[in-house]
Parts: sequence; C-alpha cells; structure tokens
Amino acid sequence: MSDINVRLKAEEWVIDGQEAGLIIPSEDQVKEFNNQAEVIIKYPKVLKNNGNQYYFFIMYADKNNIQSIAKTIKFID
Repeated sequence: MSDINVRLKAEEWVIDGQEAGLIIPSEDQVKEFNNQAEVIIKYPKVLKNNGNQYYFFIMYADKNNIQSIAKTIKFID
C-alpha cells in the first residue's frame, strides 16, 4: 500500500450533520490514480437493499474539486 500513496492527508469533517473523513493524496501518489481523493460519510441511518446493509457513502473525485463537491452533499429521507 505504501507505493500507492506514501503521505496522504486525512481530515475529519462533518457533512450534513454526519461524521465524515476526507482523504487527499500527496504529491507522491502514483499517476494511475490521477490525483484521486476520497470522502467517506456515515449515512444518517443504515441503508438496506436486497439483503445488504450500507453504512457509508463513499465518493471519489479529483483533489482540486472534492472539497467543494462534498460540501454540497445532503441526505434526504
């Protein structure tokens, strides 16, 4: 795993009242990931679909836009 991204930056956030984590790649991220960053947000309640349960919303976007996109996320009932 260390050859993928040696010095990533992780931040704790709150998005739409939910616990969230933002992972920003460092400059040593391998080119194949193309500056990909990730945000992980805990759903307000567990989502169930076809016998599966989902606890987190996970979104990938480029590191220059992920924060502005993540700030627009709203969960609805």
